Amino acid sequence: MSDAKPRAKPRARAAAKSGANSRRSARKTAASAAAPAKTLVIVESGAKAETIAGFLGDGYDVQACFGHIRDLPRRAAERPAALKGPGRPHWAEFSVNVDDGFDPVYIVPKESKEHVTKLKRALKSADRVLLATDEDREGESIGWHLLEVLSPKVPCERIVFHEITRDAIERALQEPREIDAHLVDAQESRRILDRLYGYSLSPLLWRKLGQGMSAGRVQSVALRFLVERERERMAFRAATYWGIEAAFAVARGEAAAKLASLGGEQLASGTNDFDPATGELSATGKRWLRESDIEELLPALETAQWRVASVERRQARRRPQPPFTTSTLQQAASNRLGFAARRTMAAAQSLYQGKNVGAERVGLITYMRTDSVTLADQALRMAENVIKQRWGDDHAERRQYTSKSRNAQEAHEAIRPTDFSRTPDSLRAVLDDDEYRLYDLIWRRAIASQMAPARIEQTTATFEADLPDRRTDSPAQMTATGQVILFDGWYAVLPPGGANPDQAVLPPITEGEPAEVKSLEPVSHDTQPPPRYTEASLVRKLEEDGLGRPSTYASVLETLTRQRGYAFKRGQTLIPSFLGMAVADLLTVHFGDLVNAEFTAEMEDQLDQIAQGRLDRVAHLAQFYFGDDSSDGLKSRIEAKQGNSIPFWVLKVAPDGLRLAGEGEEDDGTPEIRVRTGRAFLRRGTGDDARTAPLPDDLAPADLTDGIASELLDRATQLPRNLGRHPDYDDTVFLLNGRFGPFVQVGETPKGRNAPKPRRASVPSGIELDDVTLEHAIDWLRWPKTLGQHPESGEDVTVRPGRWGAYVQMGDERRNLKPEDDLEIIELDRAVALLKEPKAKRGGNRRRGRRS
Repeated sequence: MSDAKPRAKPRARAAAKSGANSRRSARKTAASAAAPAKTLVIVESGAKAETIAGFLGDGYDVQACFGHIRDLPRRAAERPAALKGPGRPHWAEFSVNVDDGFDPVYIVPKESKEHVTKLKRALKSADRVLLATDEDREGESIGWHLLEVLSPKVPCERIVFHEITRDAIERALQEPREIDAHLVDAQESRRILDRLYGYSLSPLLWRKLGQGMSAGRVQSVALRFLVERERERMAFRAATYWGIEAAFAVARGEAAAKLASLGGEQLASGTNDFDPATGELSATGKRWLRESDIEELLPALETAQWRVASVERRQARRRPQPPFTTSTLQQAASNRLGFAARRTMAAAQSLYQGKNVGAERVGLITYMRTDSVTLADQALRMAENVIKQRWGDDHAERRQYTSKSRNAQEAHEAIRPTDFSRTPDSLRAVLDDDEYRLYDLIWRRAIASQMAPARIEQTTATFEADLPDRRTDSPAQMTATGQVILFDGWYAVLPPGGANPDQAVLPPITEGEPAEVKSLEPVSHDTQPPPRYTEASLVRKLEEDGLGRPSTYASVLETLTRQRGYAFKRGQTLIPSFLGMAVADLLTVHFGDLVNAEFTAEMEDQLDQIAQGRLDRVAHLAQFYFGDDSSDGLKSRIEAKQGNSIPFWVLKVAPDGLRLAGEGEEDDGTPEIRVRTGRAFLRRGTGDDARTAPLPDDLAPADLTDGIASELLDRATQLPRNLGRHPDYDDTVFLLNGRFGPFVQVGETPKGRNAPKPRRASVPSGIELDDVTLEHAIDWLRWPKTLGQHPESGEDVTVRPGRWGAYVQMGDERRNLKPEDDLEIIELDRAVALLKEPKAKRGGNRRRGRRS
């Protein structure tokens, strides 16, 4: 039945194959003693094969398998005949025999057949096979699948290396080993477990939300994090608090300070001092200043006699962070470079696989899928030499790090340059922009990790004054803070946050000296809701909770955003869509224990135990799927929710916020959000009186109010509208409403999935629909305008007005025009410069009052 044998026997089968291979090899050698020896080396990618072939020479044939050559069938049509038709087994949907050791049924997908044929052809002239797939669990599994499919009749061994350099390849050739069956078991268990999970839960989502919905063991928990944060923002109630900023003149300069306390009471000075559910002051013992308080205080503070009450100086040491792991690289690239995880991994893959440097093609960084923060002794020595040469002996401090990750995997090296003497600037000519910026970050982080701590002196000065006319507020205290770098250490190569850490420097201040108020400025602050996750913070959350593997995070984010539309990006933030909220709600309400962080982390712990040979894979999968006397398995939980036991998802748009409708709750005329065929929409009323409207794709759930919902529903009754005939296209122009807001369109909307899209243009924000005329539409429809091809990618660069302002675009990359840019005359060079800028981040709210 299965193309793969039961996973309980990999070591026995590997040993049997090894002995048979040796006997066949002896016969083959005797028959063709005159033929030159040829070793077939199989790697995962074509670029990697090209680099390694350059090191090995004529005695080797380096071929690429291009990733996995086998997988579980993805569609019913791909299944073997025995898993189709009326007589198919009950587990055919999974392609995993849950009744017999969870034996998977693997196929060679259509896209891999050509690669397998090429490898078999190469195998015919080989006397030896080296499986040089990547050094992680997935690479080990790919090597095992190659062994199963190719069935080589010559000796077959496994080699691993964490960098693609001549020395690393030569060392790997001297240390071949067998396939690690424990690592294969762990990876195969993960694949089977994820298939059982996804293929069990997803059909339940299809019935309620539409085809194409999917659940995933890590994906669904990540989505739940996004939705829970969005609900925290929905429940948030903002508060406005006031403070005062001052400039004091002292004997040897000026210092900026903030009002810190009145009459011995500390003042509320941040979101944490307020209850996010009510906007009221939390029980922190602090005092809340309102605008009226500030107006009364200002005269007394202006005329008071201020003095320096205290000066505290404290020295601190700032140690460098460890070199990058996969997850910390993704986080840093997101925060510092504005890269999405997918973009980061694509650039890292290219750096790892190799570039032409001088006369040789070499890998520039070590393997980029790793949990390890350790560095090899050779790397420590290289880094130390570079640091001493460039910054001096006092900046070098060799150190080794240990991982704090809950589920740190096999002991690979951290991500680092293969040769620290290859500075980013020395490689500028051979790297594209993404590769250069990422290599620069990796080089600096690895170098900084081996440098001495930065030494900083932090100073806090407290200014104090008595307020005779306001005894309850006396004394008033203001504080000024600053720091001085005594020794830069690793700051010399990687200032924290990419900024100058020596920004706030206080003048020399002496305790007891008088201080003169130069200015007082009241400032109001609005408390901010909990920040939405970014790719970086979500990756950090997943890693901290022990969910998934760093190597999978990019694909999880890709699934949530691009593939499924469960979330979208606004700048760097991730926002759940209404569809994503519906998926998360249904899974959380009815399968909360399966989309629970602790449950998912426990699964990862058990996979680690399988990789270490401490847990049997079949027992683990049986516990997960069937359960035992103390707990229910996945199978029984799914069976309990069959039929109509799961109600449709309905979200009420009430004046006090969004809430899930209760089961059987009657329609009361409140606007509702529903999902059908994978699309979220608004509905009000029932039967013939029902009105529906599409929800804009870029509308965050926390931003939807009952007023906005009513406006969208009212707009839907006004549209479509015939504006007249376009003189250039000789067709009718319509004003329509869509997922991205109102737009104009030439001609009727054609039917059919593959029908050509008509010409469209968004209605700019701020224009009332009643005011839209044919002349407006004709002007909007003349865009976009192609400015030319991007000099690096070759893609078209266009400019056009949009609903929220004019922007330039290349593929999926967009950047808004700046106030100084002119939509009509902008040129290609300026557009390219805008596209290179990081996407804008949104900041908090801060308002200044009058200056005294």
